[in-house]
Amino acid sequence: GELAGDTMAERCRDFRYRYDHLRPGLLAEPRGHAGMYGCVLVEPCRPEADFGAVFMHNAGYMDVSGQATIGVIAALIETGILEPEGDTARVMLDTPAGVVGAEATLV
Repeated sequence: GELAGDTMAERCRDFRYRYDHLRPGLLAEPRGHAGMYGCVLVEPCRPEADFGAVFMHNAGYMDVSGQATIGVIAALIETGILEPEGDTARVMLDTPAGVVGAEATLV
């Protein structure tokens, strides 16, 4: 469903309030572990972003995560959602910490 809020911080709070039961089910033992991170992609709030991102781990949420951003861009490329331009793929994520750009070089 759609998340309420005009900013990604507000949308993250809405996700936490309405859908937090999904986080431990996916990221905590026995399916997950302490080092596992996740990200839910939603519509961005800022027009320059491609996706909004709600980052989480087994114990809670964070405003941004480099580790999870690497996983997001890899998943977007592998599923064909993000089309590389030549040997480079770029994505702009709207996060509670601001807009974060990620670039992957395909080898």
